[in-house]
Amino acid sequence: TAGLQAPFGRGINLEIEVSDIESLERRLVGADYPLLLELHEKTYRVKNGDKRVRRLLVADPDGYLLRFSETLTPASKAG
Repeated sequence: TAGLQAPFGRGINLEIEVSDIESLERRLVGADYPLLLELHEKTYRVKNGDKRVRRLLVADPDGYLLRFSETLTPASKAG
């Protein structure tokens, strides 16, 4: 998402699963922490079917991208 200059963490994107993404979003917004990607739903095609998640994206002070997600539906076989 950015050139290789300080902060150098921009080449890494870490996904962290949480159990209550709305609570995390409220805390980030309440602290005026910038969201790079606001809370949204996404469906992924995985080996066993589809997986639906809610997620948001922030950058830590070193530029590492942190993608927080909450699983809404586990992967299930498409029918």
